[in-house]
Amino acid sequence: MDFNIEANSHVYSPVFGKVVRIAAPYKSDDRFKGLVIEGLGRYEGYQIKLFYVDPHKEIVGRTVKQGETIGTAQDLTIKYPSITNHVHFEITLNGEQIDPSRFLQEEALCKN
Repeated sequence: MDFNIEANSHVYSPVFGKVVRIAAPYKSDDRFKGLVIEGLGRYEGYQIKLFYVDPHKEIVGRTVKQGETIGTAQDLTIKYPSITNHVHFEITLNGEQIDPSRFLQEEALCKN
């Protein structure tokens, strides 16, 4: 699922969890990054991948609250001039990929 967002806008954690690693949407283009967050507490078993995010420094290994700023949206137009900037969102529950819209309908996410 993609969320349209202006480049350099804040990106927020959709869950309470631990940032476990930087993600790379393209092996051949290291300009683009993302984050992987493993859910904690009521989000135990969930793993979130967010792509096209410049992560905050030293975010890996940190526990983040739901709604906490974790980075900024990248400018995808440097690779795809006519694309709409967005953050890509993927979610798994206990290793099974689930429809992000189902998860978002059940949760009040990304609120400050």
